[in-house]
Amino acid sequence: MQTLSSLPHFAAAMMSPLFEVYTVYDDLEHEFRGSLLNDIASIPENELNQFKNQYAYFSSLMSKREDIELQWKLYFLIEELEIQIGKLRKQLLLDESLVPPPFGHPDLMDTIIDKDGLVYMHELDGYGGGFCKGNEVFTLAPSTNAANSTYWLLHELYNAELTEKVKIRLDPLIHHPKEHFQQMSYRMQVYGKLLDWERIKALKFSEQTEFIPDNPDKGDILKTEIIWKPSDDEIHFTCEELPKKECLNKRGSRYFHAILRKDSGIVEHCDGAIRFYTDDQFDKRLTMHIKENETTKAGTRIKIFHVTNLSQQSLINLITSFFVWNHDILIYFNPDLKS
Repeated sequence: MQTLSSLPHFAAAMMSPLFEVYTVYDDLEHEFRGSLLNDIASIPENELNQFKNQYAYFSSLMSKREDIELQWKLYFLIEELEIQIGKLRKQLLLDESLVPPPFGHPDLMDTIIDKDGLVYMHELDGYGGGFCKGNEVFTLAPSTNAANSTYWLLHELYNAELTEKVKIRLDPLIHHPKEHFQQMSYRMQVYGKLLDWERIKALKFSEQTEFIPDNPDKGDILKTEIIWKPSDDEIHFTCEELPKKECLNKRGSRYFHAILRKDSGIVEHCDGAIRFYTDDQFDKRLTMHIKENETTKAGTRIKIFHVTNLSQQSLINLITSFFVWNHDILIYFNPDLKS
């Protein structure tokens, strides 16, 4: 389908299209309602019919007291908006200009960014789940196409141990003046539990793990790969959550790297990133495991955050928050939850 005329509003909205589409449709005075109605009217019939066949189970979610055809069209638009927003964010995050968005915003003109497009978190003022500079509030770039995928990670980055050392990537799409900034709150608790660090520090050979979701037909995760790789004085931890190939148009993989000192046990470095792949790059990546050095060059990596010199517990909290919704990672670091 062609680019939706209502895309500018929904791409910048604090709420997911799953909620915001209905908010706009129900508000007869909303400035983007006309655009939304035009998008509804322009849905190609053949694409809508394909959507109905693919998501037939949606019928059970529909209210029988309302226009069924309209409900199908709204569901279709929600899905299409998720795809188009994901594509747009991917395009902007891959922008190689010297001033990647949103750093062209007037309130960020004097902000220093590094070569990875990151800025020290303490240079911005915390503001209701966002970061304020001047009169504008910016947000942390999400790790998947879901705008709330870094919501729980953000809580960990506010840890007093990390605050002065964390660098973050700002979302190129979602930022608003203070008076219009209202972030949703989500209820979830992610627990982090220490591994047997003495065993990890004593590794003589690489230790690798691969997870396939219990219900591979559900969700958008293909598999998750982990490796602990020892060197002379360090242990390198690397983890990548690979999405299903059909999801590459709206999200990348989630990628995490950390370096643990053998002598002190201090984590001297860690970062979380998104990796964007072309179809050909992804096909090649699937022929390898993360243990192979060539995988470090696969795709295009966009860092979401970077922090140095942190405790093992803070590392675990960051990992489990960064990979939120990945059940295998949660159980790997919390084996007691499996029972």
